[in-house]
Amino acid sequence: MHVRSYSCAPARKVERLTGEEISNAHISLLTLSNPTVICLFPLPPVNTTPNGLQCPVCFSLGSYECGNEIVYCTGSETYCFDFTGTLVMGSSLQCKVCDGFTQDCSGPMQTCDPDQDTCGIIKGEGIFGGVKILLNEKSCVTSNMCRNSHFSFFLEQGIRLRRSIACCTGEACRTVSVQLPPLNTTPNGLQCPVCFSIGSSDCGNGIVNCTGSETYCFDFAGVFHMGKFYLFCAVIFCLSL
Repeated sequence: MHVRSYSCAPARKVERLTGEEISNAHISLLTLSNPTVICLFPLPPVNTTPNGLQCPVCFSLGSYECGNEIVYCTGSETYCFDFTGTLVMGSSLQCKVCDGFTQDCSGPMQTCDPDQDTCGIIKGEGIFGGVKILLNEKSCVTSNMCRNSHFSFFLEQGIRLRRSIACCTGEACRTVSVQLPPLNTTPNGLQCPVCFSIGSSDCGNGIVNCTGSETYCFDFAGVFHMGKFYLFCAVIFCLSL
């Protein structure tokens, strides 16, 4: 479950109290494995006087989205607390994991890492000089990958890569289907420099006419480090997100 919360917060030190102080204390934590161990701290007098600090206020379950509301902090609340994360409840998520150059693939269930909160079913297509290669993959992914369900890029040298992803959890993954959108090769008016250089970061002056939903120019030049070897490369191409 996605959780986001932020608000005013005081900085306090949690203290362990004696039995005589329990009647004037607030229970903050109970250790279930040893019910006799209780962490307690006294409640200070309530101070509702605004102290000048303002914080965004949000408590969102199931989403990272928050509004634009503001809260006026009071008393000793001298910090704004901001938390965004994923709560893992019950057993860890499990996803089927496989890949293959076929229409579908099948593999074993695998327990996902804590930051992987959904299963991804990915269909890909690569076109290299007129040769088409299909790729299917199923794996644990983060929900950020699901925001852009379709991705493609095009190089003038006849290289085109496309990918679609559908995300699911549990029984829903049995019926989820993912398809690549129809290929659109109609020029859309955008032109990008084009480059695919391995072993060098130099590019020429070529131009490619982008097509369909490819509304971005992607430009990368850098060095891949593999053990003792360094490989310079540069790529520029049309991109859709």
